[in-house]
Amino acid sequence: MGEKKRIAAVILFYSIACAIAWPIFLNMSWFQSWLSPLGIPAVNPYLFIMWGPGVAALLSYTFFRKKIVRHVSLFGKQILRSLLFFLGPWFFFFFLHLAFPFSEQYKPVNFLLIIPISFVFTIGEELGWRGFLQDTLRPVPALWRWLTIGLLWEFWHIRFLWISETISEGMLRTLPLLAGSIALSFLLGYSTERSKSLLVPVTLHIWANNLMQSTHWVTFVTVGLSFILWFYLLKNWHKKLARQLEN
Repeated sequence: MGEKKRIAAVILFYSIACAIAWPIFLNMSWFQSWLSPLGIPAVNPYLFIMWGPGVAALLSYTFFRKKIVRHVSLFGKQILRSLLFFLGPWFFFFFLHLAFPFSEQYKPVNFLLIIPISFVFTIGEELGWRGFLQDTLRPVPALWRWLTIGLLWEFWHIRFLWISETISEGMLRTLPLLAGSIALSFLLGYSTERSKSLLVPVTLHIWANNLMQSTHWVTFVTVGLSFILWFYLLKNWHKKLARQLEN
């Protein structure tokens, strides 16, 4: 893929992603009131926001389908490891919350909905940022690629326009979030590069969000245990599973 077409693909993707998300970010209360009569909690403005990059990726893939070489797929070449990477943290969280319950939201029966809903929400974003964009920018050195994606990712949120009453205050409050987005972009970018599995960054993204939304110690212990599992899986990602089981 030539440089001009690569730039055109990135511009097309980013324009569509922003065109879908920005009107919702800036008119959140209106969209919430518009969707609330449906009575389906999972169908809320954030579903459409997070699928902005996903829709943009699908349309951009279609337009440039003969030019972009895809390296990243849902499971990569390791279906079992990808599923273990995704389901392992939920296993830890389920049993920890069963022993130390702290929220009615996480009743055992609710996990049948929480897990697939978390996946559906997050796969939209990751299909765009780590799926389409990481493949499209592949000729760029990895560190610059992840930095670029982190900057584009944070600006796509346009937090400085809605997080505070004034833009100047919003920009100050956005700076730590910018640093967080870039750091997370490096983590997700590396894990995607290592695994070629989209389910890996989806998992990391979900639990990064969970950490921000729940400060209970059960969530932190879950992520701590999960990091051990994630590190082991990524370290041994390309080893044959049969050989590992024999040892």
